[in-house]
Amino acid sequence: MPGGHRESGEDILPTARRELREETSAVDFVIRPVCVYSVKGKTEINQSDEDETFGMLFVADIFSFEELHSEIESILITDHLVDNWTYPLIQPELLKEAKNRGYQCICCLCFPLI
Repeated sequence: MPGGHRESGEDILPTARRELREETSAVDFVIRPVCVYSVKGKTEINQSDEDETFGMLFVADIFSFEELHSEIESILITDHLVDNWTYPLIQPELLKEAKNRGYQCICCLCFPLI
């Protein structure tokens, strides 16, 4: 489940497209927003337990990849979820939400909105 952060002044959809390319080497894809989500409590972004940040969840159908570059070690295409999530408390929940909304998740992306 790739993700990333917006550059200053960057709109969220171009952010999602750019991060998908950077983190997966996808070059031919269709990307769609799923929902806005929030995370409350102390995180890398939130300074206190009371802070809340919002993000956007996207799904993408990827049709082709370019050659891997320095930001990507490997691409794993599997029917089984990995055990070592970057954010294990939120990423599996976002994946469940996408599936609850009818998406057969090929690739989910999550991005802070701020």
